[in-house]
Amino acid sequence: MSSKTVYKKGRFTVIQTKSDFVVRNNTLDYAHHSHFHNLKGAKRSIDLITRRVLPQNLWWREALRRLIAEEEFQKLSPNKRQAYYNVQGGKGVKYGRI
Repeated sequence: MSSKTVYKKGRFTVIQTKSDFVVRNNTLDYAHHSHFHNLKGAKRSIDLITRRVLPQNLWWREALRRLIAEEEFQKLSPNKRQAYYNVQGGKGVKYGRI
């Protein structure tokens, strides 16, 4: 099996295998790892954990749950998106219609 370490940040290591990228938590046992299709997704998962953000995507949540301990996962806060606000004031403002 050919694999190489391509990225390290804190307690996490990203390993490239033949078919995917594996993020591994070095402080916990090997059961705490997750697979990603590309390096960008692997890096983003590490960034979400360090910023303590819980993503809205269910697949991404499960990937983060596999990487960290359950107590730490419970401390992640949901990502609150700002609601869309139309600065122009609504329909028809540009064309004079009300």
